[in-house]
Amino acid sequence: MKGIEIDLNADIGEGFAFDQELVRYASSLNVACGGHVGDSESMRQAVRCCREGRKSVGAHPSYPDLIHFGRRAVAMSTMSIVDAVEEQVTQLRLIADEEGVRLFHVKPHGALYHELSRNENLSNTYLERHLQKFSDLALYAMAGSSFAQKAIRFGLRVIGEGFVDRMYQERDELVSRESGRSLLIDPPEMLDQALSLISGSVFRAAGGNEITVEAQTLCLHGDHDGAGEKARYLFQELKKRGVTVTPPSKEASKL
Repeated sequence: MKGIEIDLNADIGEGFAFDQELVRYASSLNVACGGHVGDSESMRQAVRCCREGRKSVGAHPSYPDLIHFGRRAVAMSTMSIVDAVEEQVTQLRLIADEEGVRLFHVKPHGALYHELSRNENLSNTYLERHLQKFSDLALYAMAGSSFAQKAIRFGLRVIGEGFVDRMYQERDELVSRESGRSLLIDPPEMLDQALSLISGSVFRAAGGNEITVEAQTLCLHGDHDGAGEKARYLFQELKKRGVTVTPPSKEASKL
């Protein structure tokens, strides 16, 4: 795999102890901006950490759901959801501007991330707002999903995302966290899935079926035990195989 480049993204500003390690080894960071966790101070600290590490920074907005960490869909009107996302991204952008950091992307968090692929009205309204307010920011979306394809048709720059620490149900669907086998926790197993996602080669989903997903960015969640050590392991093992961990290209999206 010599000469291949891939982005490794991770979530920070969520109150866990791994942020500095994640900034060291990931190439782009998704900063929690108050929906599922975080406040102006945690955002500022996260942005400063990324600035010092010279890493790409993005917003990680969510349903306004501090109780369930943004992992449950909230009964709200479509406009209220989109307004909440705009408020979160805008707040982080203001802080980033004050710290001399330019935001690169938006990556919705948790239940919102998945609901955008299921709810056509929500996805249309969300993408219209993104195009209106944040057209300069790339959108991280599940590689191969209907939402990613729709966002490209809207004219947005989409970075197709694959997950190294989650089990897939189908090509565009992860195993629910309510299942007993939704996470990959063994680093070599995570590495195998990462290599498949980078090359677009076949790997096995939860039901035993074989799927292919070609990703431009790999997600490592920042709230799992040992997230910092896993980031280091992935970085080092990818490097051994000739894969460079680097922020995503600013060029046009791939379907």
